[in-house]
Amino acid sequence: EGFLFIKDGITLTFSVTIGGVAIAMIVGLGLSLARMSPRLIPRNLAIYYIELIRGIPVLVTIIMFGLVIVPWFFNLVGISLQSTIGSKAIRASVAIGLIYAAFIAEVLRAGIESVGVGQREAGKAVGLNGRQVFRFIVWPQAIKNIMPALGNDLIALLKDSSLVSILAVRELTQMSRLWTGRS
Repeated sequence: EGFLFIKDGITLTFSVTIGGVAIAMIVGLGLSLARMSPRLIPRNLAIYYIELIRGIPVLVTIIMFGLVIVPWFFNLVGISLQSTIGSKAIRASVAIGLIYAAFIAEVLRAGIESVGVGQREAGKAVGLNGRQVFRFIVWPQAIKNIMPALGNDLIALLKDSSLVSILAVRELTQMSRLWTGRS
């Protein structure tokens, strides 16, 4: 009986996690590329975002994104976020994704920079252009270094998805609390 009560929470937890991972990977890749950019403005903006988000507690950031920034942005764009379960899950996914984008950006940047300069030079010496060097030489070596840390961040994202209950999202933790309070 208890499982039937919380199964919707399990589904919502995984939905928020998957949505958060997708957002975090896309935004994190953009942030990592901006942080490695030779251009001053994108690099400094990426550094500012990453350091700011990583320095603020996750719960505070979830409240800030989920209750202030995401609704403001959606209203600015003209998309209505009514107070439904779907809109709360979207807010939660966006909030957790934007938080973990900062962590994933650092993982991606560190993995790419872990490949030695000699590897890049060797690729250029055999006639590869910059994209080919990245695709065939840098990325395959970097992915081996990225995967363990990326796995850790994805597990942490799943664990921190329980914090989105502060946004009135009835995910697994919230449903479990309701069940134990009821029984």
